[in-house]
Amino acid sequence: MVEFVKRQLSTWEHKADQSSLAALRICPMLFLVCLLLPFQAKANDAGKLVLGYLPYWELGYSFHSIDDIDVVAYFSIEMNEDGEIEDDHGWFGEVGTDLVDFVHGENKSIIITATNFSSQDHESILLDDLHFEKAVQSTVDAVLAMDADGVNIDFEGLPYACKTQFTLYVGEVNAQLKSIDPGYHVSVATPKVDWQGSYDYDELAANSDYLMIMSYGYHWKGGNPGPMCPIFESDIWGEYCLDWSVNDHLYWGGAHIAKQLLVGLGFYGRDWQTTDENLPGIKLDGTSGEAVSYVEFLELEAALGSQWDSAASAPYITYTENGQAHQVFAENRESIGLKIDYVEEQALAGVGIWALGYDGETKDYWAEISRLHDHEPDVIVDPEDTVEQSGLDSWSGQEDSVAADSATDPDADSSNQNDLNSAESPCACTCGCQISDKGDGSVALLFVLLLIIPVCIRGRRRISSLRQTLP
Repeated sequence: MVEFVKRQLSTWEHKADQSSLAALRICPMLFLVCLLLPFQAKANDAGKLVLGYLPYWELGYSFHSIDDIDVVAYFSIEMNEDGEIEDDHGWFGEVGTDLVDFVHGENKSIIITATNFSSQDHESILLDDLHFEKAVQSTVDAVLAMDADGVNIDFEGLPYACKTQFTLYVGEVNAQLKSIDPGYHVSVATPKVDWQGSYDYDELAANSDYLMIMSYGYHWKGGNPGPMCPIFESDIWGEYCLDWSVNDHLYWGGAHIAKQLLVGLGFYGRDWQTTDENLPGIKLDGTSGEAVSYVEFLELEAALGSQWDSAASAPYITYTENGQAHQVFAENRESIGLKIDYVEEQALAGVGIWALGYDGETKDYWAEISRLHDHEPDVIVDPEDTVEQSGLDSWSGQEDSVAADSATDPDADSSNQNDLNSAESPCACTCGCQISDKGDGSVALLFVLLLIIPVCIRGRRRISSLRQTLP
């Protein structure tokens, strides 16, 4: 009988050894799976990233297409020459609190946009050690104080002398936030044309998650009329276009940063007074292109009709009022759809929208943008059935009656000082996951996994101990 028990215990001991060895072999693999699983799930769920800027003068926006937005970027906290926040536009008050609560309630991410559009200020902020440290701390504090999910840094018109220091500023902000939570979002708004070579695309990409190309306003208000964002170069509109801007980023930043590039989509257009209705038009002396929202363009299109500019892959309208010729350029569903095609064909990270609110209540833009998330919206509103903006009951932002001026101009890329086509001239996580999910089920799986080896080892020791007690 004793011999039988010994043989049985020996068999159990051998099986325990095999179980322990198997656990030791599989544990590292399962551990790696536990670490990667939440990020992979988010990347698959999110598809391409859709970032939307919400300017403080559009606080009445209803977020009718919130399902198709991944990151809301509140615009903005304005930094002064000392690196301190000069105007937060309500971010640190009730406006910011309500916005953060609403966006988080929709399971989306909310970030703050840190801005400064003065070259002189850039030198003061970035080249002075004390101001530099203040700028970094002000930016990080603006995220942490409001429980936001990250920051978009928008310094436009950057002088070449600040090239290195700007990269260090972005890198320091990124490092401090990621040391707290690797899931924090850090992105940088970059120009469509870097006239001075001031933006170090490869280093900026290495020190942030995304570069948001401000690829709109290729024809600015002070220049001759033309499309807001031609996709490819043409004889009529010249070389500067979306494709040129993307390739310029890839040339200087490296092909690997394609997965970090967001294409800017402009939800606005311009109406120029011109010498006649012929393309390419000539701006009337002493006038400038007036900004028109997408809703206003739709209303004009419904009344006058539009034409298709095949060279720019965009619509335009010509009309004469009180004897004065006008040319209007903007986007429509078809032109937005072609830009979405471009993002997918070039395997870019996604899109950034300037700006939420300029679309009113229309959803035809979003019908195309939703393709980046591999689904169609439930309802497409007829452009003729547009209504005025109204806030959601759950979104308590107040309508801001700020009049449009130089601070609220739709051409957010103020580094564009010329008519581009008439002038001579670590997450470092880039997989699509945005914010870390602190409640992921993989934590429970990892906990169970850590119990496997100790249980197997204890079982083996108990069997060995029992054998030793037998005669």
